Amino acid sequence: MPEKHIHIIIDKHKSLPAILAKYKSFRLYIIDDALDVLHAAWKLRKDVVTIWVKRGRFANNQVPIPGFNPNKVISNLEEAISVIEKA
Repeated sequence: MPEKHIHIIIDKHKSLPAILAKYKSFRLYIIDDALDVLHAAWKLRKDVVTIWVKRGRFANNQVPIPGFNPNKVISNLEEAISVIEKA
């Protein structure tokens, strides 16, 4: 995948609407270590595939979000490749 389609951003909540709109015609995967970011993406676009990287400083401090479960839970970014390839 060309790097122009990989978005690493600081203000994720602010940038999500534009990113989701940019790829509205594509199957989109959002990968993050914060459940609230994945939930925000899912609220904006229900067909987005959410992948939670359950590691690092946020992993043990996440509070479950009622009515939301990420599509996949992985422990490192390398696992995301196989999730996407199997889809």
